[in-house]
Amino acid sequence: MKKILTLFVAIILLAGCGSKKIAWEDVSGSYDALYKETIEVASAYDSYSAAEFKALTSSIIEKADAVKSGVSEEDEESLRSLYKDAVLLEQLSMQSNSIEADTLGKLSLNIEDLIKAAYEKEDLEALKKEIADKASVIGSWDDSNWALVEKRKKILWADVEAEYAKLEEDTIAALPRAYQLTETDLEGFKDTILNNYPLIENGVYEENKENADVIYEAAVSLRYYLEDLEGEEPEKVLFFANGAIDYVKQAYGVTPADMGFDFSATAKEAEKWTLSLWNELIKLLNL
Repeated sequence: MKKILTLFVAIILLAGCGSKKIAWEDVSGSYDALYKETIEVASAYDSYSAAEFKALTSSIIEKADAVKSGVSEEDEESLRSLYKDAVLLEQLSMQSNSIEADTLGKLSLNIEDLIKAAYEKEDLEALKKEIADKASVIGSWDDSNWALVEKRKKILWADVEAEYAKLEEDTIAALPRAYQLTETDLEGFKDTILNNYPLIENGVYEENKENADVIYEAAVSLRYYLEDLEGEEPEKVLFFANGAIDYVKQAYGVTPADMGFDFSATAKEAEKWTLSLWNELIKLLNL
């Protein structure tokens, strides 16, 4: 009987040891290391499709629902896996400035807070409600919403520099002589730039490379006609054209020479230009 009692007490003690809860302060350092490690993993992705974003987000939401207050050793592996997924989603969603990306980023932060709260044995109801609310919003997205967050492989300037040198050469060779130009021709170059520059704001990919091409071609054309003219009017249009060329290069990843230059501000000014400006430029070209 004494042996049975001793064995029973031992089982109770072992059970008590197995269910010991882990405090956040005991593991926060390892989670900091995990955060840095996951940032490096995220930075290695040059693309991440909408389908991959969907799968990752669904997995995170499902795992979060199973999190409970108070963390034992047997819970740690699943929590660390959830944490890595949340940080990965946070880092990848930062590549876009869309509302959808902001929602995914906030979901990631909720998950990180949930994990910390679980270690600290807090009530998780409010956090789980926030996660459920975001899950409901995300669940209503269609393909167009997910397309705004997917990370696509950007084309770098080094990959296209020779191509653009040829584009510039061919563009100039095909331009009509200055006396053959009309005001509409010059204004058309400006409109081409204004209509296309927002489409490469987040970089150049295969899908929007044509937009970068036509901006560059139009800017090179304006520069060709105006670079030898003197006066305030041609100089401001030349500034716009050179800015558009630099803007295209920046979209391909080139670091701008002037970090403070904002092409969008120059473009907004160009939207106000009237036909009288182009009339003046035609007169100067025909002198």
